[in-house]
Amino acid sequence: MEQQYRYPLDEPYRKFIVEDVKKQIDERIRYYLQKHPEPMEDKERSIIEEVKQDIEKTFEAFIQNLPRKEYDT
Repeated sequence: MEQQYRYPLDEPYRKFIVEDVKKQIDERIRYYLQKHPEPMEDKERSIIEEVKQDIEKTFEAFIQNLPRKEYDT
């Protein structure tokens, strides 16, 4: 995503974003467990996909909302 948005992150900020997302994963899993009434094996696949999508959206939102740097064209 850094390449896609042409916004390279420094390592400390990248780690901050990853740690922030990690803190949210358990809560998201619990949310999706309650949301899906299907059998566990189907539920597991659905939850994994939804959590992956949440993570991608969160990373994207972080990068999109960062102030743009001078070298960004």
